[in-house]
Amino acid sequence: MRKLLQINITANWGSHGKIAEGIGMAAIKQGWQSFIAYGRWANPSASNLFHIGSRWDEMHHAISSRLFDNHGLMSKKATAELIQYAERIKPDIVHLHNIHGYYLNYPLLFQYLAQNNIPVVWTLHDCWTFTGHCAHYEYCGCEQWKTHCLKCPQKHAYPKSWLTDRSYRNFEQKKETFLSLKHLTLVPVSQWLQRQLQQSFFKHTPTHLIYNGIDTDVFSKQTEVNWIKKKYAIPEECAIVLGLAPTGIVKVCPIFFNLHHSCPHPFVLFLLD
Repeated sequence: MRKLLQINITANWGSHGKIAEGIGMAAIKQGWQSFIAYGRWANPSASNLFHIGSRWDEMHHAISSRLFDNHGLMSKKATAELIQYAERIKPDIVHLHNIHGYYLNYPLLFQYLAQNNIPVVWTLHDCWTFTGHCAHYEYCGCEQWKTHCLKCPQKHAYPKSWLTDRSYRNFEQKKETFLSLKHLTLVPVSQWLQRQLQQSFFKHTPTHLIYNGIDTDVFSKQTEVNWIKKKYAIPEECAIVLGLAPTGIVKVCPIFFNLHHSCPHPFVLFLLD
């Protein structure tokens, strides 16, 4: 029986954790054994679960990251235990999700994957993979990641560093480490992220765009939304796409709608907290 090992910060918890759960269930239906190794939070799962590290290791990793900007370079013991677990189950494919989050040492993990020539699929849910520090750079319009990160303008953004700016070295280390795999396929979850990859050091790495799916039995077209259109003065001919966003985005919703009253496209993005 073939075996799939997924690695993520969560298991069946939160957005990417539930995505990993769905992938595991799909693999099981196809006759595979499914394993999910997670770092911090989990709900009951159809897959076999393995908890990476401990609360104390997570705290140590976080404090070190705050002081030295070395996110993803701690948790050596926890990662060694993960590698021992992988050695026991002998996965045919390793599927990565978010490997950041104060729980994993990525150089150790990738050394193991490269040495054992294991095919790796990596679903990217943000941009941390190809920057020297941040998970998202759109907030400040930074484009250093296209060439080489240096003097990060978002040093105080996740994964926050109070003192050190190690973005130049982090960029070098990520590039060398992540490009060391011979059998790596990247899975961006949006066209935007795919375009970013094409401008990063991953530009020669195979990619396969797969959108995050939704349950259309739950989320479907609704006709009784006139009160929303009246409240925000949205033209009748416009459809509404419901999305979720942090509170900071909610504040710009009225501006967004005002800018789109002419409805050049047949939808309006309605953002909620």
